[in-house]
Amino acid sequence: MHALLDNPIIRREAVPRALRRASPGARVAMAALATLALPVGAGYVVARQPDLTDALAYVVVCAWAGIAVIVATIVCCRTIAGERALNTWDAVVMSRLGPKGIVLGKLLAILLPLWMLGLILAPAFVFLLAFGPMRENPLDLAYLLIPYGIALIAGVSFASLGLYFSLICSGAAMAETTTAVVIVLLMVIAYPVQARVLEPLVYHGPEEVVGGVIFALIVLTPGFLALGHMLYRFDALDRIRRD
Repeated sequence: MHALLDNPIIRREAVPRALRRASPGARVAMAALATLALPVGAGYVVARQPDLTDALAYVVVCAWAGIAVIVATIVCCRTIAGERALNTWDAVVMSRLGPKGIVLGKLLAILLPLWMLGLILAPAFVFLLAFGPMRENPLDLAYLLIPYGIALIAGVSFASLGLYFSLICSGAAMAETTTAVVIVLLMVIAYPVQARVLEPLVYHGPEEVVGGVIFALIVLTPGFLALGHMLYRFDALDRIRRD
């Protein structure tokens, strides 16, 4: 954990330059403003249109989760290819970070800001639970946790695929195209497999839950395999592009 916190890639790329140069007091003020603004907005919605608060909360959190996964994947496809285009990749490889520090630094530098945006949204949902219609059925708030899980797990998996192809492909466009094709193919393959082959064999609960889990495993597992391949075979993968 200390190695990640001390990772210069995360400090340089995950934190905006204006925030890095700001004083500690200014950082606290900006964080407080961002955290309090959304509950105030949620309060306005509760007062004006109380019947729409549940739907609005779901739409906002699902939109954030989807955008976070898409943005993380696209940026990861471009990050190493961009370093090569600027002729700075050799300096990164030769740094003291090592393969694991480089891979995790690049990955978390892109994912952490998007996850922080999700945490900023959380106080608004707590406000809705306390003062909006959700207070009558607190279990509704649990459904808001599903997009957070999607943004966390799918974000790591798809971003890892993007980073993997950025490492081995000739440029950002090729990495983006390859990543998109692979993700689409995984989804096309996963649906009939989970619906017709695997689900009847492992069915022990609600059909939609089992099917969703199987679909997720098929779609997301390659991304985590790509992450492991980068962590332990980084030098060999980097040589592919150099050769």
